Amino acid sequence: TSVAGAIDFVMDVNGGKGPNSETLNGKWHDIRSFNGAQFAKSMVCDFEVENLCVKNLAGHPVPVNCSNSSGADYSYCSPMPSGYLGDRWAGAKKACADIDMHLASKDELNTIYTHKGEPNVPTSGWFWSSAENYITTVWIKNFANGDDDIRDKSSSTWTLCVGNN
Repeated sequence: TSVAGAIDFVMDVNGGKGPNSETLNGKWHDIRSFNGAQFAKSMVCDFEVENLCVKNLAGHPVPVNCSNSSGADYSYCSPMPSGYLGDRWAGAKKACADIDMHLASKDELNTIYTHKGEPNVPTSGWFWSSAENYITTVWIKNFANGDDDIRDKSSSTWTLCVGNN
């Protein structure tokens, strides 16, 4: 994962006693500094399920322009039929990538759904999976009843981003 950087901290291992120095004459003393604890950038979990950190993006993703026009952002797009414009699924993938996470897979959605009712786990709504069904459709999961279905990539569906803990 990408990292925000190291976290530095210093500890005085003998309290107020001297010499309060990290090294003295080339030997370690009572001050220790630590550098190297790293935390993944933007990995702020709304909730954790098994080994998954899950971020529930509020609202529907902004569509990505997957047309053949100038200004198209193809990095998140699948080849689309001529005239197909707004791709909200690509927007969901991009929104997750922007926070160093990924769009939940079908298996991850199923795992999250089994924890329905636990704090912050959704109890309703349709959620995108990363699994394409066809060039213009994607598998989705209904958190109200556990049903799976397919939906057009331009439709308004909710997004769960996932990262590993």
